[in-house]
Order: sequence, then C-alpha cells, then structure tokens
Amino acid sequence: MNFPHRISPAWSLSAALAACWLSFPAVAAERNDSSPRPVSAVGELGDIATFKPAHTGRWHFRGSLGVASSDYSRGAYDNEGEDLGQVVFGVGLSATAQLIDGATGPLHGLNLTFGTSNGIASGDHRPVMDDGHWYESNWYLGLSARLGENWLGAVTQSGFSSPIEDFEFTQETTLAAQYADGSALGQLSPQLKITKPVGEQDDGWLVAANIAPQMPLTQGRYSLTLSFPVEVGVGFDGYYGAERGTGRYLDAGVGASLPLKGMAGGVGNWNLNGQIGVLARSDEIRQADPAFSRDTLIPHASLTLNVAY
Repeated sequence: MNFPHRISPAWSLSAALAACWLSFPAVAAERNDSSPRPVSAVGELGDIATFKPAHTGRWHFRGSLGVASSDYSRGAYDNEGEDLGQVVFGVGLSATAQLIDGATGPLHGLNLTFGTSNGIASGDHRPVMDDGHWYESNWYLGLSARLGENWLGAVTQSGFSSPIEDFEFTQETTLAAQYADGSALGQLSPQLKITKPVGEQDDGWLVAANIAPQMPLTQGRYSLTLSFPVEVGVGFDGYYGAERGTGRYLDAGVGASLPLKGMAGGVGNWNLNGQIGVLARSDEIRQADPAFSRDTLIPHASLTLNVAY
C-alpha cells in the first residue's frame, strides 16, 4: 500500500499503552469474586484464546517473548524462512478489558483487546535484513463475546507493518467463532475464522478452521500439558496474489505447556510453551513466495515464555 503517512511500529506500541491508561478509570473496578475466572481475548490473526488471569479485576495484561525457527503466516512466507542459520524472536503485549462479565440475556461476557506483536531476526546475511533486524510490527484491536455457555465469537481488526519497509502496510478484518464445553467435541475447541483484507490491498478472502485438543501429562507443581494443534486454510479470489488460484494449507504439530509457579515473586501467571510442527501448502501458495522459500513442506519449531496478569 502507498500511504502518505506510514503507521510506525513505535506508534502501534504507544497507542496500545495510551489506550490502556486513558480508559483504565472507567473499567478498573474490582469484582467481588473469590477467584479469577478464565478470560477470552483475540490474537494478532483474529484467533480466540482463553487464558487464566492472576486477579479478579477488569483489566488484564498479557506478554510473550519467543524464539522460532521460521516465520510463516497462513501457509505463506512471512519474511523469515526455514533457515536454521538464524532464528526469529517474537515480542508481544496486549491488554484486555472485561466490558461485561456475567449473563445479560444471551450475552455472558464481552471483552475488548488491544495488542501489538513484533518480529526480530537474529542474522543479517539476507538482503531483506540489511537495513535492520526489526522486520515486522503489527497491531490488533478486537471484541470477543461469550454467547451462552458454550460459544465464543470475535471480530478483530489487524494492521501489519514493517519498520524496515520490507512490505507495505496492510489491514485485515477477521470474524471468528469457537465452541467449547465438556463434551468430546467441545474439548477439541474447534474454531472457524473468515478473514478479509481491507483498504487498497483488498483482494480475496481466507477461511480457516482449527482444533487444539489437550492432554494433561503430569500433575503436581510442574504439571505438563500436551496439545495437538491442527489448522487448515483456504484462500479464495486472489488472497495469495492477484494472479493466483485457490491456495490451501495444512499446519499440524505437537505442543507442550509448563506452568512456572513462583516466577517474578508470584506476580502474574507464567508458562513456558514449546511446539514443533510441519506446514504443508499448495502450489498456489508456494509460487507466491520468494524463490528461496518454495518448499511444499516446512518444518518449524518455537519456544515461548508467556505471562498473564
């Protein structure tokens, strides 16, 4: 996109923090609940996530610091290939305000999330990194709602920018729905997303579905939980490029999550999450990628430290 004024990564982070502080007094009243309940929030790509906060207030913050072997998004190359000679660092920060907590007719909860995520590469041997390592800085704003006991819905607006101008600023709108309860189907946490680019680069749209079944492996102070995330996606009408047909991808892996009790003096809920997986994509996606990143199968691995407060 060719905007006269680029939305910078510094603006994204500053706006996120300003939004938190300016609106804090309006929603910061404490509830009388004896223990925190799970809170739903949106992520950078419009996914719905549920996390356990560390307190019963209406404002909750999440942070993440991770390292990954590559950076691919929705099956496509996203500025860092599967080259083990360097790794990608990810830094994220978000704030979630619980606007409605409790049943109001069919609406059992409504949350507002604002966040930013950033990608930093470790090496400088590729031309795209010659001007710096901070290659990606994104922001997202979304509403997530609990509808009845078992359904979650969300709408998210995301903006993607590059501090080194590796790509033009783009935006997308994502609608998502998730079903979760105690049944066999609900424990898979099935989720459906529909994404549409907006603005000048508004070609195509994407439909993606994912599940993330979990299995507790150990109990006690260090309770390890395994997960088996699987996502399939289909991009229509030039989503992966104006001259490309329908692109398809499948991303499957195995993850492990370990709570870190006692971190930072007990402030916040901390956990360490590791994941390995394989991304498979169709020719329409592969051919849209740079010449050095056109493999059909992309192995990937990541390790992330998360905190929720």
